[in-house]
Amino acid sequence: MKVLFCLNDDTWSYIVYQSLSVKYNNHNVLLSKSSFILDKGLTKIESFLDYKIKPNWYLNPYVDDINTQYYKNFAQDYDVIISIRFLKIFDNEFCTIPKHGIINVHSGLLPFYRGVVATFWAMLNQEKEHGYAIHYVDDNKIDRGRIIGNYIINGNSINYNSMANILYHKYHDISKKILLLLQKIEDNQTIQTTESSKGQYHSKPLNEDITKFKNLGLHFCTNDDYLLF
Repeated sequence: MKVLFCLNDDTWSYIVYQSLSVKYNNHNVLLSKSSFILDKGLTKIESFLDYKIKPNWYLNPYVDDINTQYYKNFAQDYDVIISIRFLKIFDNEFCTIPKHGIINVHSGLLPFYRGVVATFWAMLNQEKEHGYAIHYVDDNKIDRGRIIGNYIINGNSINYNSMANILYHKYHDISKKILLLLQKIEDNQTIQTTESSKGQYHSKPLNEDITKFKNLGLHFCTNDDYLLF
């Protein structure tokens, strides 16, 4: 099975990619790059981890507009697209191209945490559980495709007051779930889904949101997070 990975050029995407690429040698990667800086400390640890674990990817330029005819023709050669932190919206035509569809990993539980930096918003709302969703991209509506599953992360080693720590555990767990899902697709098993219901869309945090986050004793990263790798 030929897999096209549409990823962000960051550590969290690479955590998943390094697990999947071993099994799926017949693959390619398209990359986007975020210029959105939520917190300088979190950016610092991501840069540190990039240097430590993530090699140079491919020499392909970053994707600007995924919906050009060039990329649509490119996608014709692949059976399924896995989108992780890709930051691009596929148009309706693009969504019909892969035989097994476009599957997106969303860093928050759906439909409650649509939009950006879902982990931040869940922490700010002092949620007791943290997780992520895997869903189909059926059209150009953001985070509204058929939901394959919502998954809660748990474990005594998780520091729920650190965003970097939660992300680390989320994306390691995502690796396992995507591997199982791709195996089901290869085995022609039916993928059970539920329709996405009404939820809430979250935008980029404002300065006052970040101040409230820190006042709650929450952290974007801690010194201990560097030791995870």
